[in-house]
Amino acid sequence: MENKVIILGAGIGAMTMGFENAGCSVVAAYERDRRAIELYKKNISGEINELDQLGTSNLEDVPDIDILACDFYRDLSIVGRNPKNTTDINNAIQFILDYRKPKIICFFIPRACLKWEKFVQLLGNINNRGYDYKYTEQATGLPITEKRVYLVAIHRSLGDVFEFPCFDEITICFTYLCKGKGLQANRQY
Repeated sequence: MENKVIILGAGIGAMTMGFENAGCSVVAAYERDRRAIELYKKNISGEINELDQLGTSNLEDVPDIDILACDFYRDLSIVGRNPKNTTDINNAIQFILDYRKPKIICFFIPRACLKWEKFVQLLGNINNRGYDYKYTEQATGLPITEKRVYLVAIHRSLGDVFEFPCFDEITICFTYLCKGKGLQANRQY
């Protein structure tokens, strides 16, 4: 059975591609930036909705899901310009948690977000709804490196304990880049 995913902050489709490559089905994607929505439509064959359309009045239209994924990394730059947006995305997350009760939540966030009052409140709400979460920092991006926080929350009813894998991103990137070039993909460069 493939896991069904909703993505908030879908951007131009990179996270959708990642989940689909992992064997998941992205059943709904939401984005605030209209330019990103247009690019998403060019990159991904699936439908994308404006984040503002997600609210309590249309939650019956939100499909059943196993995973809620949120890319706060880009969206928080938008949030910074309008404090109301923080409330909007927190409300959207809480609506989905209450109405669809996903088994797993994945957040991709800037490190500074862990100290923001609204985000700390969101984490408390997630915990109160029966989720245990863990997070880790990883450097991302080549050639520019930046720290990103990956947060995973699993509903307690599953009884699973999640551990982040250890990986060497440079090795992974080189493995990907070496495919199709006749190079040994498992060799350390």
